[in-house]
Amino acid sequence: MKNLFVRVLAVVALAIAATVQTMAQQSFSYQAVIRDGNGTLVNSGKVGLKFTLLNSGKDYYVETQTAEPNKYGNISVMIGAGTKVSGDFAKVPWNRLDITLKV
Repeated sequence: MKNLFVRVLAVVALAIAATVQTMAQQSFSYQAVIRDGNGTLVNSGKVGLKFTLLNSGKDYYVETQTAEPNKYGNISVMIGAGTKVSGDFAKVPWNRLDITLKV
């Protein structure tokens, strides 16, 4: 009976490990300080952002977001949680290619 319990526990542990490995990350954090074209800090209003995840000129995912800088010009957004323009965040080939973020 103990041997059966150990085997069942091992199978459950393997199933959980396999599930965790295959779960794709759905977003990641991005922070920046916003400045205008003259280098002046932008610390009021809203800014529009466009994020592109690409490799060798091929866009795998593109999204847009708006953010409101704080008094220090800082913004914080979650890439993958914006308004999708094209592509599929879940299908970005993170494990096969070097992916570049274009902002």
